[in-house]
Amino acid sequence: DGTDIAVRCESDFRKLRGYRRYADIVAAVRKEYEGFDTRARWVLRPLPAGAKALPCTLLIKVKLNPNGSEDVVKARCVVSCPKTSLRPGVDHGPVFCPTPECVCARAVIKHGLDCNKRVEVIDVPQAFLFGAPDRHTYVRTPPGRPRCFAPDGTPMAYYLNASQYGLPSAPR
Repeated sequence: DGTDIAVRCESDFRKLRGYRRYADIVAAVRKEYEGFDTRARWVLRPLPAGAKALPCTLLIKVKLNPNGSEDVVKARCVVSCPKTSLRPGVDHGPVFCPTPECVCARAVIKHGLDCNKRVEVIDVPQAFLFGAPDRHTYVRTPPGRPRCFAPDGTPMAYYLNASQYGLPSAPR
């Protein structure tokens, strides 16, 4: 099934330097962050007084070919909301996973066939991130990115302009 790695802090990221696919991991992480940057999903800003920045975790997956050989390295940056700080009904509603079940996919295909329509599959990178968050949300500097400070010494954080994986308020 592959190798799964969770990187919660910068020291975890540095520990990966000895991993033989380290260059591929760095490239996958860079691609993930560049997706956020180029689509303006987050903006680096000084953290306002009294605001809390949520931690991020990098989820790294080494995918395998059918014969068991390693294929590609993927990285996903997710917000690591501490469950103890979230209040059901206040901070979030039901948890939602945007991945359809096989039954749903079959229903869409059958509907297309019944209507004599052409059905195509498309993979949109970071497609889930096109919804707007329902509140001001800041995240800490994720692993693999340098920490930044404002000229007055205030720590900088990433303000989310769009939803990010792991947010309880992500679109449904």
